[in-house]
Amino acid sequence: MIPVNYEEPEEDLLEESAELSDKTFLLNFENNRIQGNIKELEAVKQSIICMLETERYAYLIHTWQYGASIEQYIGQSYDYVTADIGREIKETLMTDDRIVDVYGFKFEQIGENLKVNFEVNTVYGIVSESVVI
Repeated sequence: MIPVNYEEPEEDLLEESAELSDKTFLLNFENNRIQGNIKELEAVKQSIICMLETERYAYLIHTWQYGASIEQYIGQSYDYVTADIGREIKETLMTDDRIVDVYGFKFEQIGENLKVNFEVNTVYGIVSESVVI
């Protein structure tokens, strides 16, 4: 049965639900435990880690837009990786509407690995992050 007298939700209810959507569980990666809740900047930091640590297209539970295609850079030349990895990271992180910009990529070769440092401008402030390939 289709409702006849549909009423729009009140503005206060819509604003409250938007605020609640930013709250998430705190993931303790060292102990593999969920420990409490976080929100705002801490939630965005955790989201950045999760997006960059999840290989895109590898898990059916995530949409095709979630995660990064980092594995494609393993075994590639330093010049190729440094030319393209910034685009991949920015493309991955910009899917989160709380992230405004990703910039300032700096590369550091550590043995056979490459450490990529960068800045993330969010609606809550600026975060310094890094990923090792």
